[in-house]
Amino acid sequence: MKKLFYILLTIIISKSVFSQSDKVFNYSDTIFSINSIHRLDLNYDYNGGRVIKDSLGTAELNELAKFLINNPNLYCHLENHTDHRGSDKYNLKLSEYRAQSVVFELITNYNIDSTKVKAIGFGESNPIVNMLFIEQMKLQNEDECIREGVYLVNRRTQLRIIDIKQH
Repeated sequence: MKKLFYILLTIIISKSVFSQSDKVFNYSDTIFSINSIHRLDLNYDYNGGRVIKDSLGTAELNELAKFLINNPNLYCHLENHTDHRGSDKYNLKLSEYRAQSVVFELITNYNIDSTKVKAIGFGESNPIVNMLFIEQMKLQNEDECIREGVYLVNRRTQLRIIDIKQH
């Protein structure tokens, strides 16, 4: 019964976090305010920082760039988070590298003003699902897909609006 509860909780968390996972987020239908956050559908090379240019990732970058170009008064952070596998130091560097790669992509390939976007890596310091949750579940090997789902929830890149300047 306890295991069923954890499985259902993981599914609910995953659905709420990844509600956009089947399509690119529609920036035009959303009202952004200071500190609003949007999860980006981007994947990276394993243990690397390069954004994988799959169809969804490319579409996400195109929409994000278009959004930033059409809203020159916005200043934002691109924040990257990792799961807890790996050392704290390694995960912090990896998340910083991944966030910087997205900012570099936006500046280089989409001509986004470099003063408008800043890369920030948090490593494993801000999980959505605390990893203690996994340890308390005492998952067996056959429950690897549940564990991977929790890791996936914690690995993310987010757009955070920091300021909206009125010109």
